[in-house]
Amino acid sequence: MAKKKLLAAILNKPERFYRKPIDVLRDRRFDDLERREILEAWVRMPDARLGEVQTTLMELCSRDGISHAAE
Repeated sequence: MAKKKLLAAILNKPERFYRKPIDVLRDRRFDDLERREILEAWVRMPDARLGEVQTTLMELCSRDGISHAAE
């Protein structure tokens, strides 16, 4: 599966591809901006694990200095 197509599928249903939000950070196929997109998509899911996703987003932002401007 091409990377763009895979990313689109993950953005549609992240919980189908990852057991936990922290697993997104371990996925080497994507850069940190793409990981952030995935985590933000996870927040929009009806049964989102908000606490876990927010903690994972904070970890991602703290390790590489991504700003919180979009939040």
